[in-house]
Amino acid sequence: MPLVFGLQCPICGELGSGRSLSSHYRTVHPDFFIQYQFLNRRFSRISLGIILASLVSIPLLVIGLFQIAILPWGLLLVIWFAYTLFMFQRNLEVEGDRYLDEWTNQGKRSSVGEIATGPTRKGGTPIVCPICRKGPFRLGLGLRYHTRIAHPDYFSWYARWVRDAELTMMLMGVILLFLGVTGILPLNTPIGPVFVGPVLLVVAIFAANRSRKQRGWRRNYLEKN
Repeated sequence: MPLVFGLQCPICGELGSGRSLSSHYRTVHPDFFIQYQFLNRRFSRISLGIILASLVSIPLLVIGLFQIAILPWGLLLVIWFAYTLFMFQRNLEVEGDRYLDEWTNQGKRSSVGEIATGPTRKGGTPIVCPICRKGPFRLGLGLRYHTRIAHPDYFSWYARWVRDAELTMMLMGVILLFLGVTGILPLNTPIGPVFVGPVLLVVAIFAANRSRKQRGWRRNYLEKN
């Protein structure tokens, strides 16, 4: 099964390997484990379907139409990434948040949002909150939990920013793939790499927008506190 949550339980925060965490879910969080298994089985079936669909392009390779064969492979890869990021990962995060809230509402301890004492091999490098500078929290679950609870408006905006950035990169990938396969984009000529410029420009724009927005959230926080 995909190791989506890294090495930390998204509910109680216990650290461990992929296999031990799966066993941990089964024994400590059985309801979450049912959802975890369901989502992973569906992920596996869809991934298998995409792999089987990609086999359709093999005859194109046999007759020498390599460029045309690349197009459906590229599109299927984009579809797989889109499903993984926008549906599979998002559903797992939603389920993890729901069961974490239920766990803490029952008065049970969770180390997910606790301050990290320092870099650890299993927990990742700690990072401070970009809004209130509290922390450091473990990058991933720890910082996610803190911003979701302490800065819900920022958390919602950042989630949208991530989705928009991912979607934009996928769309640009599809466009570049189509232009390259059809020959409109001359990748095999000296001017081919020039077309990478727009991609880097979009990345820079998204990064600058995130930095500007985070400074704005930080100023609003300081004004209110």
